[in-house]
Amino acid sequence: MKDILEANVNNRKRKQAGNQKGVALIIALVVLFLLSALAASLIFVTQSEMWASANYRLLTQSRYAAEAGAQAGVNWFKNTYVAPGTLTPFDTTKSPVQCKVAGGGCATAGSAIVLGATSNYPDSTNATQNSFNTLVGQTVPGVANATYTVTAQLMQMQSATQQTWQITSVGNIGGARSATTQVVETIQNNSNPTPRFQYAVFATGSGCNNPIAMDWSGSAYTDSYSSSSGPYTPSPATGNRGSLGNAGTVGYVKMSGSATINGSLSGLNTTTGSCPALLNSSSSGGVTGGLKVMTPPVYAPPAKLNPAPPVGTSMNSSGSCWATGAGCTNVAGAPCVTGKCIQLAPTSTSGYTYGDVVASGGTTIYLTAGTYNLNSLVLSGTSPIVLLSGPVVLNIQGIKQLNSGNPYPATNPINYLQTAVDMSGGSIANSGAPANFEIQCCGNAPAPPNGTNPGTNYCGGMTLSGGSGSGAVVYAPNSGITMSGGSDFFGAVIGNTFTPSSSSAIHYDTALANSFLSGGGSPIFSQTGFTWSKN
Repeated sequence: MKDILEANVNNRKRKQAGNQKGVALIIALVVLFLLSALAASLIFVTQSEMWASANYRLLTQSRYAAEAGAQAGVNWFKNTYVAPGTLTPFDTTKSPVQCKVAGGGCATAGSAIVLGATSNYPDSTNATQNSFNTLVGQTVPGVANATYTVTAQLMQMQSATQQTWQITSVGNIGGARSATTQVVETIQNNSNPTPRFQYAVFATGSGCNNPIAMDWSGSAYTDSYSSSSGPYTPSPATGNRGSLGNAGTVGYVKMSGSATINGSLSGLNTTTGSCPALLNSSSSGGVTGGLKVMTPPVYAPPAKLNPAPPVGTSMNSSGSCWATGAGCTNVAGAPCVTGKCIQLAPTSTSGYTYGDVVASGGTTIYLTAGTYNLNSLVLSGTSPIVLLSGPVVLNIQGIKQLNSGNPYPATNPINYLQTAVDMSGGSIANSGAPANFEIQCCGNAPAPPNGTNPGTNYCGGMTLSGGSGSGAVVYAPNSGITMSGGSDFFGAVIGNTFTPSSSSAIHYDTALANSFLSGGGSPIFSQTGFTWSKN
C-alpha cells in the first residue's frame, strides 16, 4: 500500500511539472513586449522633442526676421523719411489718418495712409512710396530662407514734425517646414529735432593760418541732392541737384581758382577772432548763398571705444585674411568676382575688434549692418570697402603703440597716429543713402592746437577718397580731413579742418536733415509700443 501511495504522489508531481512547460517563453515574450513598448515610447518622445526643437528654432528665426524688418522700418523713418511740406492732403482729424482727396498718391478719399507693397500716401512723385518699398521682400543675411516684408500706417498727425506710425513687419522662413511671425512696433517723433549734419562741410577748427580751417582751391565745389528722391543727377533743370551745399566753420576759409560753395558759408562773424575775415576769396566761383552769422553747433568728440581695438597689431590683407584672422572671413564665391575678398564681422554682434587694418592689392572688404571698432584703416592698390547691408558705423581709435600694456595707460601719455584713416588708394561702394555708412574717428583724442601737426599728442588726420558710390557721413570733429583725387563724395563731413583736392565735389544729402537728429538727446523717432505674434 505504501508503495502505491508513493507512486501516486510521484505521478501527481510529474503531471504538475509537465503543466509548467512553456512558462519561460511566455515570460520572455511579455518582457520583450514591454521593452519594445518602452523603446517605442523613447523614440516617440525623442522624435517629438526634435520636432518641437525644430519648430521653436523656425519660430525664433522668423521672429528675428520680423524684428529685423521692424528695425529696418525704424531706420528708414529716422534716416530717409522726409516730412511733408503741407498737411492739406491729410485728414488729421481721423485716427488712423486718412487721405482727404483721391489722387496724388491716394487711391480714394477717406482711405488710410499706408506705406508698403500697396502704398497709399499723398506724394504725387511716388518718391516716398518707392523708397519705402525697398523694405518689401528683403532677405536676412545669415539666416537661410528668411525674408521680411514691412508696412507702415500713419496713426496720428498733429503737424508735419509730430507723427505717430505703426510699423508692421512679417518675418517668414520658407521651405518644406515654414514659420511666420508678425511684429508690430509703434514709433513717434519728437518735435524740434536738431540734425547733426546740417552742412555739407563743417570745420570745428578756429585757425586762421597753419592750419586754415577750410582751404578750397582749383575747381572744388559743393552742392546738394536728396537721396530720398533717387541718385544725384548733375542737371539742375531736370535732375536731382540743388544749391544747399552749405558750409560752416568757427575759423577761417580760403578760396581760390574757381572753387565754389553752392550754398551759404556760416561763421561766428565776418571778422573771426584774429583772422582778417571769415572768408578770403580770390575764386571766380565764391559763395553763391552769401555769408551768414551762426551760433556754432556743439560737436562733442566720439566716446572712447568699448571694447577697445588692439594697439600696434598689424592686420594686413592682400587678397585674403591676415594670419590671425579672428573676425575675418575669406569670401570665395558671390558676391566676390575678383577672388580677393574678405568680410569682417561686426564688433556689435561678434565682439571682435580690429587693429591696424591695411587692405592692398585690390582687396575688397565687405561689411554688413553693425558697428566696427578699428584702431586704424588704410586702403591701397584700389581696394574698396563694399557695404552689403546697412547701417554701418566704422569707429576709428587712432592710437599709436607706446608699450604693450593698456592702450589707454594710466600714467604714460597717449600717442596718436599721424594718419588714422587713409582711403587715398581705395574707395567706398555704398548703394544706399549716405546715412547708411558713418565713419567716426579718434574717440576722445584732443584736437591739435593751431599750428600743431596732428598725431603724437593729438587726434590724427583722415584722408578720404570719392567715387560714384562714395556715400557716407564723417564725424571726426577733432581730425584734420583731406579729400584725395578728384572724385565725388556724397553725404556730409564734420572735421577739425577740411582740405579738398583741387577737383573734389561734395554733394550734401538733404535727407540728412532727418538723420542723426537730437532733441533732448533723443532721435526724431522713438519707440512707444511693441508686440509680436505667431501666424
